[in-house]
Amino acid sequence: MSLCKGGHTCNFCHKGVSNFSTIPQYNKHTMSKIFRVLSQELEGAHPRLRLAYIGMALLPPYVGGRLRTYLLRMSGFQIGHGTVFWGAPTIVGFGNLYEQLHIGEGCWFNMGCFLNPSAAITIGDRVALGQQVMILTDGHAIGDRSRRAGALEAKSVAIGDGAWLSTRCTILPGVTIGAGAVVAAGAVVTKSVAPHTLVGGVPARVIRELPTGADLSARKAILDGLADSVVIAPARAQRYGQTVAAGEEMPA
Repeated sequence: MSLCKGGHTCNFCHKGVSNFSTIPQYNKHTMSKIFRVLSQELEGAHPRLRLAYIGMALLPPYVGGRLRTYLLRMSGFQIGHGTVFWGAPTIVGFGNLYEQLHIGEGCWFNMGCFLNPSAAITIGDRVALGQQVMILTDGHAIGDRSRRAGALEAKSVAIGDGAWLSTRCTILPGVTIGAGAVVAAGAVVTKSVAPHTLVGGVPARVIRELPTGADLSARKAILDGLADSVVIAPARAQRYGQTVAAGEEMPA
């Protein structure tokens, strides 16, 4: 075995310096592959969000709800005035999460909520989310027999003003929850929900329609009309928000 240029025995060949150039070298193709793999591995890092999590980790549950909102807003998320987070939400997905998540004013987020804005998640005003609610926008198409979890797809989700998503319900990609709707605890919502509707079950189905402002006004008008035409007992008067004058005759 001959000596290499530095006077040392060559460990890569038995022919010395003349064959030193055969040592594998990183070329542009290899380096570009390394950078591509690294970018894929680090795509979900979102350093600004990680910094917000560090700050939120210092807060006990149900303490500092507005401060969590401030930290998330400072990291780049669009969150309306008066919204509070009673625990740190888990926010994961692909693409620009900060532009794909929109939260309105006066919303409540309880502990352990999971938001997946790979596509747009739009949450209206005065929306309430219970513990461990999941809103998903991405999922896999059904593939062939070699791999049933096929290509990744993302579809947007919208939650209307005043809706209530109860504990541990799951909203699947492409679903719209109408304004004033209620999703019962543990429900899995696979189809869009009409406004002012209560849904529950797996998969979620309509349980009943909920009263709207117009319905409540009509009901109050009926009760007011009854109060004007009949004498109401004190207990019933209190129930319906009426008063009975002193000495007024009570019904038999």
